[in-house]
Amino acid sequence: WGMLLLYRSDLFEQAGLEPPDTFERIQAAADAHLSAALQLADADTAAFQRVIDAYQLPKGSAEEAAHRTRTIQDALVAAATPPRKLVVLAQDTVNLGERLTDFGNPNVISDVAAAAEAARAAAATARVNIDINLTGITDAARMAPLQASVSAADKAIDAAEALSTRVRKQILA
Repeated sequence: WGMLLLYRSDLFEQAGLEPPDTFERIQAAADAHLSAALQLADADTAAFQRVIDAYQLPKGSAEEAAHRTRTIQDALVAAATPPRKLVVLAQDTVNLGERLTDFGNPNVISDVAAAAEAARAAAATARVNIDINLTGITDAARMAPLQASVSAADKAIDAAEALSTRVRKQILA
């Protein structure tokens, strides 16, 4: 999805700014957020390592077992953070693609569909990673935000599929 750039619409709204509506503005917004996706990959690796480390803690005594359980719970919640953020980036990618189909070059519109499909795959992968962390979490209050992210991933997947279908229809029209 190198041809499609990312932006955080919520950050623009919080700042009282309009989301980018020209290619140049999209490019500028993307340049400001490009490292976020790469940082998420690194954060995911580190978070997964903390989960592995937590499961390796001793559990011989009641105190050790309780500490291990708390540490595992904390690590699982933390491990869900990078994929939760990836869901947001995937949705932003779709949002950007929708804007690009409105004013982008019709000769390269297939790149928008490719980006939408990549965003769909990212959201689906993030959803599975959140799901696996949810299976080990026992506190309902800690599960709720993760379950909301699963729902957001489902919406991002649906939006990506709709965008890809829209592009295909434009190409074939």
